[in-house]
Amino acid sequence: MPYRFLEHTADIRMMVVGHNLNQVFEDAFYGLMHYLRPKDENYSGQVRRLISVSSFDLTNLLIDFLNEILAFSQIHKEIYNKIKFIHFPDENDKNLFIEAEISGSEINCFYKDIKAITYHEANLIKNKDGQWLVIITFDI
Repeated sequence: MPYRFLEHTADIRMMVVGHNLNQVFEDAFYGLMHYLRPKDENYSGQVRRLISVSSFDLTNLLIDFLNEILAFSQIHKEIYNKIKFIHFPDENDKNLFIEAEISGSEINCFYKDIKAITYHEANLIKNKDGQWLVIITFDI
């Protein structure tokens, strides 16, 4: 599994591992949506949103990206099941910018709620095997 949820005293933690940065961002997106999931199966309409995020490092870019998706989801009462990156940075890029199209459906309510994705102890790293790893904390 590309992401898994870890035990935590008060919040939810999710570990994401990927062979490349793109995979980590994509799997973190799907993990976030899996945790939020709709309370019932009554989906309505098809929605598309454009997400644009920039940041000064890769860890902050990931957290900002997920918070932007969470905000869209909460504001519009939507759950997203697909992501398409329009622009994704290389790990050596100086200009860290993501543009993505997310699509999904309107929902009545979420099964679970997340206040924010936190920066606390978040650190996106490349391990000695060349895989990318991050542990993300959801403030619930």
